[in-house]
Amino acid sequence: MKFKHIVAVLFILSPFAGMACMCGYGGTFTEVASKADAVIYAEVISVKANGKYTSIDVKIKEVFSGNLKKGKKIKIYGSDGANCLGTVKWHKKTEDLMLAIKESNGKYTLPGCGTYKLKVEYGMVQGLINRDFATATKKETDWPKWNKKEMDLDEFMALMKK
Repeated sequence: MKFKHIVAVLFILSPFAGMACMCGYGGTFTEVASKADAVIYAEVISVKANGKYTSIDVKIKEVFSGNLKKGKKIKIYGSDGANCLGTVKWHKKTEDLMLAIKESNGKYTLPGCGTYKLKVEYGMVQGLINRDFATATKKETDWPKWNKKEMDLDEFMALMKK
């Protein structure tokens, strides 16, 4: 019995016990999209945050990869502050997003270690889309300033359908 108490105390005092997720940067949207189970263009229908988890309900406008269907409504879970999922609680109803999502047992999640979402506003896709090696100098290849951060929606959709 004492052994269980000692183990419990050691776990609580462990420097890792209270830590949130830690991960390295996973890449730009086009880099992480190949690791996703589905890549979609969707409209946010609702945002839910109840302290334990956050989620967004979305209606799919376009499917670039995966087994989802255009017009389908799905729930995508985000970060609870301790897992390695992306933040979804700041999004607003009717907002359009490009999302690279994971699926497990019918539950969709937004990974957080990389650029797994892009905002779509006024016909432009915004965020760390891809790396523009053509204009990067040798010194810039390790720095995000050469990442493409905005692209016309039609141009982006053509890129994703390749």
